[in-house]
Amino acid sequence: HLSPKAIADSVAGTAGVTPEALSAGLREHNHIPDFNPTRKLKFNQHTKSKPVKSSITKKKQAKNVVRAKDGSDTMLIMKRFCWRDFPELENILISHRREYLSFSSRNYSPAQKKFNNNLTASIIKTAEESGYKFSPQHFDFSAVRDRIRCFYKSYVQGEKKRLFSALAAASNAEESRAIEKEISFLDSRSSGTRKG
Repeated sequence: HLSPKAIADSVAGTAGVTPEALSAGLREHNHIPDFNPTRKLKFNQHTKSKPVKSSITKKKQAKNVVRAKDGSDTMLIMKRFCWRDFPELENILISHRREYLSFSSRNYSPAQKKFNNNLTASIIKTAEESGYKFSPQHFDFSAVRDRIRCFYKSYVQGEKKRLFSALAAASNAEESRAIEKEISFLDSRSSGTRKG
């Protein structure tokens, strides 16, 4: 097999030019830049990404999550955590919101207690599967269940405010009736965010 240099010498000899001139011509024709190791270094220096500042949410979460002291990678969820900092948990609460509120207008029953307990167990299990654990110092089963109740209570309060604003801006009677119906639904369920 001929070496690259031998091939270049052969082609150059046939064309009547020196190998150096041939190489230069090919570079100019194909716009091949000369390799310059310092150029790549400068490019990397100028394009090196700057550290991204932590978001407010991450800062808040950092204050309410600490690493477990047992040497594992488990992070403990502390007392003043916010559900929105744990979307995998908040999504469960949102997906069961209507069902939870449906129990709220009734007298507290074994069925409601079972539902609440199952929901709480699901939250705890999902947290552990996601690498989190509710701090034993601040949470037992009933304390987690109470935080779930507070989540729905806050939702009802906030949603009612939003609906009253929407009612004031309603464009027709049909829209007003639909909003009033939803407000009535939430009013009848406010008491259902009771403990238990």
